[in-house]
Amino acid sequence: MTVTVRNESGNHEILPSVPIVAPVTGIVISFSVDIGQVVDIGQSIIVIESMKMELQITAPYDGALAALHVAPGDQVALDAVLASMARVAVAEVAT
Repeated sequence: MTVTVRNESGNHEILPSVPIVAPVTGIVISFSVDIGQVVDIGQSIIVIESMKMELQITAPYDGALAALHVAPGDQVALDAVLASMARVAVAEVAT
């Protein structure tokens, strides 16, 4: 499946996605981005609370959030799939 997103630099075609997994057991607190949003490497995507500490789950590379597999308040186990992220290839903008 591919999704097309648009940002300030033009059109982007999203390539196949890879899972983002929970590094710890915890509770999903919030999401920092929306599905289809283009993100930079290191940008916060999801916040999880574990052992009374908040942990920022960050983008492993430049790309776009393809899907969310959890919701705020969900209890997640170690290595649970939280979201899917896809690398983004810049396409020519048709004028």
